Amino acid sequence: MTPARRNHLGYGLLLLGPAAALTVLSVLHPDPRSQGTVYQSVLPVVTWWIVLHLLLLVLFALVAVALFVCLAHEGGPAATLARGMLGVFVVGNSAFIGLDGIATGLLIGGAQPLPAAQQAGAEQALQALWDSPLNAVMGGWWAGLAWAVAVGASAVAFYPQARRPVPLALLLLSLAVTIAIRAGLSPAILLPAAAGGLLGVFQVVLGLATIGVVVVPGGVATAPFGLLVIAAILPQHGGPLGAVGVACLALALVWHELAAARPATTRRPAAALAAAA
Repeated sequence: MTPARRNHLGYGLLLLGPAAALTVLSVLHPDPRSQGTVYQSVLPVVTWWIVLHLLLLVLFALVAVALFVCLAHEGGPAATLARGMLGVFVVGNSAFIGLDGIATGLLIGGAQPLPAAQQAGAEQALQALWDSPLNAVMGGWWAGLAWAVAVGASAVAFYPQARRPVPLALLLLSLAVTIAIRAGLSPAILLPAAAGGLLGVFQVVLGLATIGVVVVPGGVATAPFGLLVIAAILPQHGGPLGAVGVACLALALVWHELAAARPATTRRPAAALAAAA
């Protein structure tokens, strides 16, 4: 990506706009379990539910495009993997949002004129769909894992100087925990996930403390690397954690592009970083 492209207003809006909107919408996402069943939970906000998921359908695709554009001039297996998994994510996430979001809202809205007995049948059918293995595969495995791998591989592609034991161990542990949770293992697995998140925060703080003065080899890259790791392990859809995850991704991408736009004389040469590793 050329410096002129990086400084272009449209490019900056692509990096920040969709992610900022997703951050807000994730906080405003209704809880589909608040009233026991999905039908009863979504019923009071069904119009907003449909509009919200139409917006999410577009915004998630734009966030994936932003990450893909940032990866345009990155080479190597990690960048190739990230680009491929972004495509997998967009397809899977679009199908998941279409089913769990838009189709759910349309079903609930369309059932309102029906007699009470038929509405009860629609409620049971919708709940069975939400609890089905197919739904779990589409949301948890397909979209969720593709997001985690794409963002995690992007961290490695962007920051080869961060390929050290601690950052890589953080990334691999976080992805392993994410896969385990998506596979439906015991909730006790959340403990190492929390530990990974805390280590990610530590990495961010370390990076913030070393901006402009490389105290630790690759220290300037540590903060955005940590942000990408946090974005990879957090859920990408709905709720406060989803908002934090998307916000971390946006901040990391902007950080990466601003650092790439700096004059070469102000950045530590790659050879020096390799020698210090």
